[in-house]
Amino acid sequence: MASDIPNRTEFELDDLTVAALTWGDPSAPLALCLHGFPEHAHSWRYQLPALAELGYEAWAPNLRGYGNSTRPPRLRDYAIEQLLQDVAGLIDAAGGRPVTLLGHDWGAVIS
Repeated sequence: MASDIPNRTEFELDDLTVAALTWGDPSAPLALCLHGFPEHAHSWRYQLPALAELGYEAWAPNLRGYGNSTRPPRLRDYAIEQLLQDVAGLIDAAGGRPVTLLGHDWGAVIS
């Protein structure tokens, strides 16, 4: 990628909008980078270009409730089952490409 700035992308998953930083070739295998608590996608800013150099397209989504992603109002909207559905939706959005999950802290639990 010629730019030193990641792309800002939004994914629409059912009733949730997931804001993400992306970097790399959209036809490459996907590296899906999940942040920890209380971080957000920005915490992957140094890894995104490195993953692209390794031949991945890297996505660092803001999980529900973080950054510009949707903030559901109820506590139960943040249950692990909901977070897993969000990740499944992002994997579906990858269009059948191979996906490698990377997680830090709470993102590792979700991964």
